[in-house]
Amino acid sequence: MREYTSAVRDPLIDPLDALQLALDVAAVPHHPLDERLHPYQRDAVAHLHAHPRAGLFLIPGLGKTAITLSALTSAHLPALVIAPKRVTEETWPEEIAKWRPDLTYSLVRGSAEQRQQKLQEDTDLHLITRDTFGGDLVSRKKPKYRTVIIDELSGFKNRGSHRWKHANRLVKNMPYVWGLTGTPTPNSLLDLWPQVFLLDRGARLERTITAYRTKYFAPGGRLPNGIITNWTLRPHSEQTIQNAVKDLCISIDQSNVKYPVKNDVYHRFDLTAKVRKAYDEMNVNFVAQVGETLTSVEHAAAKTNKLSQIAAGFMYHSGLIGAEESDEADITHHHMTRMELLSSILEDAQGAPALVFYRFNEDRRRLLHLDGAVDVKTPHAIDRWNRGNIPLLIAHPGSAGHGLNLQRGGSLLIWYSLDWSSEYYTQGVGRLVRQGQPSPAVAVHHLIANDTVDEDVLDVVQGRISRQDALLKVLERGKKQ
Repeated sequence: MREYTSAVRDPLIDPLDALQLALDVAAVPHHPLDERLHPYQRDAVAHLHAHPRAGLFLIPGLGKTAITLSALTSAHLPALVIAPKRVTEETWPEEIAKWRPDLTYSLVRGSAEQRQQKLQEDTDLHLITRDTFGGDLVSRKKPKYRTVIIDELSGFKNRGSHRWKHANRLVKNMPYVWGLTGTPTPNSLLDLWPQVFLLDRGARLERTITAYRTKYFAPGGRLPNGIITNWTLRPHSEQTIQNAVKDLCISIDQSNVKYPVKNDVYHRFDLTAKVRKAYDEMNVNFVAQVGETLTSVEHAAAKTNKLSQIAAGFMYHSGLIGAEESDEADITHHHMTRMELLSSILEDAQGAPALVFYRFNEDRRRLLHLDGAVDVKTPHAIDRWNRGNIPLLIAHPGSAGHGLNLQRGGSLLIWYSLDWSSEYYTQGVGRLVRQGQPSPAVAVHHLIANDTVDEDVLDVVQGRISRQDALLKVLERGKKQ
């Protein structure tokens, strides 16, 4: 068993807080662990027992939920679990039944009145979504919980959000606070401070975000009015930050974990001459033809969004200057090349179940026309998929990319269209490329329109360039044409 250095000895923590942390560690009783746990999972349980406030920074598929449930003892109960909606309603009940059937739980959902009734129930765990917990708990002056578990802690990376502020108030005097995430820095190390602050109240990465930025980052660019547009790491700051949190936040050596092989496959296609003309007009001149009307967009960000839509095969009229007031139902349809390519991939797969991620609502509408296609939000879809009863499961990575166990349903993943979010990408791939995947390999297919913003989005989500660099690249490409 690995030896852990407890946070109670951190010199930056107030002595009274340190004493309380020491008492909390001492209060954890001996608890026999499930024999099914892997050695690294047992190490992670020991970490949570040694650190009343701790982070599990484990990549998708390593069993963060199983670890957390296994770590709960009588000293930690009752506990509150805050998680994304689908993870709250599907993953946690499933994992409780699998790993800790001895624990009782209440699923806090329904109307506001129903949720309040659920919160009054005397159970070991209350499972609540991160979208409602702030309002549901606002009237409670002294929460009854011993432990707050924040699943997908990266969803609290914005310190200015109501979600983060509610969580900050909730965990301030909580004996045990555990944060779980597979993507702690989805955009940059600036995302780390709000998450770690919820765990240690600023003991490791400074008391304020301003002090954190000043110590570890330098302005990377400024507007003429002096506003800083981005921050860059100072030399050696990355290693210093990692060293500062390594006693608090546990990760593992992935070489000790049995994972399926991930095979990336890229399907590239050319736009037709007519669609290429429309794409170039938007790229160079910021304009588009909608019927008989010439329309335009005003900003570069809006332009890249329209370019992504054209590459996908359509363009929403909403957001175009000069177009009539419209909603997303008003669309110019450019091509079906992407859909034809997808159909070819599925045909070659000879009936193998496929998980397809999409970006736009119009993508979803088109995908649902395919035989056997089922949206992941359909009731019981996840259970049916994992039992092999759905040939084509479609999902937006924002709603199905975190915490869902989909690995038993198939080993074919297709990115029909990519979002800019590297977090969505990492978490999406992690739905199938994870422990428990029956297949020795997972094929991850990407559909990419040649010489379009698709290529830049792919570079961003796979970590080759930043989103800011991608935007500049798109703008430069437009100038050169």
